[in-house]
Amino acid sequence: MLKTFAASGALLLAASAMAATDISVNSTPAMPTANLIKNADFEDGKLAPWRAFGGTSELDKTDGTSIKFSGDPAQRPGVSQSIRPIDVPLKANDLYYIKVKAKNSGCDIEKRPGSIAWQATFSDGAKALYLRAPELPREDYDWNEFEIVNTVPHDIKSATFYLCYYNQEGEQWFDEVLMQGGSAELAINVKGDDVKQVIVLHSQTGKILDEKVTANAFSKTIKVPAFGSYEVVAIDSKGVRSSKLYPENVDVNSAVKNNNIPLTLVKRMIIPFGKTETINVELPADVAGKKVYLDFSGRIDQFSTISGFTAGVRVEVNKQFCRAAELVKPVNKATISSGSDLIFARNTGYVLYYSNACFSISEDNHYSPVSLSDRNPFNFRLDITKLVKAGSNSIAFKNLFSTKLPRSIVIDNAQVVIE
Repeated sequence: MLKTFAASGALLLAASAMAATDISVNSTPAMPTANLIKNADFEDGKLAPWRAFGGTSELDKTDGTSIKFSGDPAQRPGVSQSIRPIDVPLKANDLYYIKVKAKNSGCDIEKRPGSIAWQATFSDGAKALYLRAPELPREDYDWNEFEIVNTVPHDIKSATFYLCYYNQEGEQWFDEVLMQGGSAELAINVKGDDVKQVIVLHSQTGKILDEKVTANAFSKTIKVPAFGSYEVVAIDSKGVRSSKLYPENVDVNSAVKNNNIPLTLVKRMIIPFGKTETINVELPADVAGKKVYLDFSGRIDQFSTISGFTAGVRVEVNKQFCRAAELVKPVNKATISSGSDLIFARNTGYVLYYSNACFSISEDNHYSPVSLSDRNPFNFRLDITKLVKAGSNSIAFKNLFSTKLPRSIVIDNAQVVIE
């Protein structure tokens, strides 16, 4: 059985069947690094240092505190704040990360959606540029997180960050804005009685290290993005995993909070085209006679919002191909807004949507699965009761894309649920 517990500033995941393994991980600078956005959650009850412009904006305390823009087709409401040169850690070719919670009600789907934007000035005097930020849906949606990871072209001198709702109707909310970037040195040390392989997973860019181990010990320092979290996984000769998440409170698999069995401590697996991610999971001796489910959220990764769907992932449990018989959620056959049928279980695997986030899709969207009660095609539940056993079980996610169409897939919060 897998056991999860906190120690030394990091979250640990250990299988009782694995020999004693010590995993140490830290970074310079320490993570999580500072948020470049000040007053990011508006909980102080004031707007500063954000500066309002255009139409109507206000702090909304209905559910916590967020900023709300009231749409007006003749106005361009928004807020901005400056990021000082002393606070900017971003150098040429560094990665940056932006995450924001957003919500919309009553928008005109024919007009541009609410938006996040940021403009950077560069130390080498290059022309100032607006760099990519998370794209928001052109439709109504409830509170949801939107994220982006991208590269800066030059050393950044300063920046201005914007939240906007231009020439629109209805209402737009923003909250919990996060911007981080730059690089860190991640120091990893693993030793034990039986360590044969070490893997490092990053919550925002995927697998960054996979090496065989000799003499049951591994030590390495690597340059990494200074955001997200890192799971260091030690694997023994039987394929049993033990891992540590650093920092412990960032991008954690929801299974930890839900007391389920996480496939990874990190919330996200990013699987490149043509690749398969296989995880061995230990199930308890008393699993017989109980229902066992595999829960996860899945999508085809892209910068933009929803743009269609296709068969994207093949799931295997103990090398058995999961099909329509295992699919509990979403139901296998749905109807989308256009009136067409959508079959989720295909001959090659399950359908995933092209999207930059997972959320309930408005009926106004051409691809909305309107026959699903929650209109959410991203959240999967598979009944794997007949495919598993007590002890070690392998669960594999295969990306069905190839070099002809090289797309990564995202699997979030993969976990085994025993009921």
